[in-house]
Order: sequence, then structure tokens, then C-alpha cells
Amino acid sequence: SYIQGVLDAGEEATLRQHLANCPACAEEIAVYAEIPNVLNVAVPAATLPVGFSTRLLERAVPIRALPSPATPVRSRARSLPARLPWAVAAACVVLALALGGWNWQLNTKLNRQELELAQRRSTVAGVVDLLGRPGVIVRDAGVSEDGTRTRLYLSREGDLAMVVFDGMPPPPQGRVYQLWLGDSGETESVATFTPNASGHWFRLLSPTGGVRGYQNVGVSVEPPGGSPKPTTRWAIWTGL
Repeated sequence: SYIQGVLDAGEEATLRQHLANCPACAEEIAVYAEIPNVLNVAVPAATLPVGFSTRLLERAVPIRALPSPATPVRSRARSLPARLPWAVAAACVVLALALGGWNWQLNTKLNRQELELAQRRSTVAGVVDLLGRPGVIVRDAGVSEDGTRTRLYLSREGDLAMVVFDGMPPPPQGRVYQLWLGDSGETESVATFTPNASGHWFRLLSPTGGVRGYQNVGVSVEPPGGSPKPTTRWAIWTGL
């Protein structure tokens, strides 16, 4: 209730006073407070059912049938040109090609959306797994020069971690951020990214062998697509 902001002023003040004197509860609140942020980024927005707008308009503005003509209109027989069947066949071929291309594009889009949805579900499952483990370590790395606050969540087993950025400014135009793991002077690329409009971004870290073999996590500014090695000074560099 506290995380969702539904407590009244008195209850919230009492809880805040308790958290100020209870490190264990404060740490637990810090863990669960991240779940709404993760779900807000990872879960796609709901879309309206197909045909919803049409059905809504039909109910709002009933369509009246046009009156029948007083006298039937005679149809005039005309001879079909000899080339008309060929024109119809050509039009059918063009239509079939157009529909085939549209169908391919639609299938490609649906496959991409299904893949993205599966990845998001996997991410949410990983976050819930990490934050639900006993003894998860929460580390506040502070605020960098550009105003970015970095927080780290590490499993006690050392196999899984999560880095969370808040208040992160957008990268320079034509550039992206690149996330790195560091170990004894060597760096390994994790992902390129751009934070959302509110400056929030997170990433689960589950490298082969776990995160215990790495000492640092860093962010550099790179060209689109990233770089094999960092090419700029660190925007963020903190212990893992």
C-alpha cells in the first residue's frame, strides 16, 4: 500500500518514521519499490480489440437505410469489350501481389511483436525472481555528474544482478549509451540503450558464470550500434 501510494497522510507519516529507524524494513521497501518501475517499462500497453472503434460508432450514430426508388431503374445492356477479361485478369494479378506483400509484412510484424512480448515476459520473470530471493543486496551507487542515480540489486548467490538508472538525460543526438561490465581493466559489452522519457532504464545482468567475476559496471556514450571497446570517458563507472 505504501509503494502504491494509497495510505492516508497519518499512516504514511507513521510508516516513514518507522522506516527511518528500521534499516531492515527500509531495505525491504527499497527492493519492492522497484517492481512498479520495471512493470511500467517491461509490460506493453494494452490495445483495443479489432473493430472496437467501428462498433462504437455504429452504436453512437445509427445508420438509416436509404429509401427505395419509386420506380425501378432499367439496366441497359452493353456489349463487353473484347479486352475486358484480360484487364480483369491483370488487375487480379496485381491485387494478389499486393495482398501477398501485405500479408508478408503483417506476419513479419506479428512475429516481431511476439518475440518482443516473450522477451519482456522473460525480463519480468527474471526481475521477480531476483527481487524475491532472500538476502538480495541493494546498493545505491549515488548520483553521477549528469544527475543519474544508479542502483544495483545483486543476488546473494552472485548469479544474477540488476542495474537501474533514474534521472538519466538522453544521450547526445546521433549517439546511444552503452552498458559495460568491467574486470581487471577489461570490459565486456552488455547492451546499447536509450532511457525512456522520464530518464529510467534497467537491465538484468546474468552473464555466463554469474556476476561475481566482474568488479565494475559502466556506461559510455557511443555511436549507434555500439563499439567493441569504450571510445569516450565514462559517463557512469561504479563498483559491482
